[in-house]
Amino acid sequence: MNMEPHGFLRQKLDVKVLCLYITARLDAPLDVDELFEVAFQDESLNYFTMAECLLELTDSGHLERDDRGRYTITEKGREQGGYVEDSLPLSVVQKVDVAIREKNHQILMDERLKTSVSQDQDGNWLATLDYRDTGKPLMKITLLAPNENHASIMAKNMKRDVAKIYKAAYDAATTLDKKRSDPF
Repeated sequence: MNMEPHGFLRQKLDVKVLCLYITARLDAPLDVDELFEVAFQDESLNYFTMAECLLELTDSGHLERDDRGRYTITEKGREQGGYVEDSLPLSVVQKVDVAIREKNHQILMDERLKTSVSQDQDGNWLATLDYRDTGKPLMKITLLAPNENHASIMAKNMKRDVAKIYKAAYDAATTLDKKRSDPF
């Protein structure tokens, strides 16, 4: 009975090339768990092998690791990875490219959307959403919450539904229909 894993990434060199390929295309540094999430598009990829490859690529100067354990590609890694990335199987590259686009979108949204939970000077709990685009504020909303747990839930929901909230606020602020009733 053959117990070899299905997939294309069987050698450490293949995993290293994949790590360089991914880090060259990311918009921000990621830790090993986040990189594995992007890279795991092939059944034969092993988390521990990938973690070992990331450390070896750091030791060789192809990647840098910051104090929070996040990896970025160096010029050496970008140059040398560019020479060998065409050795990756097309099916893996196509799946990884989709995962990279999704992760880069998530990174962009995380930069644009900030939520926080805090207390004001009177001890009231607040949930705040700060939505920006290229540094310019689009919307900032702070809502009063009955307690810290509820404020946390509100902040999470505001981040998840920011598009709905922005559209509703924008529509309410720009509607010129005089037939609308004043809620106050």
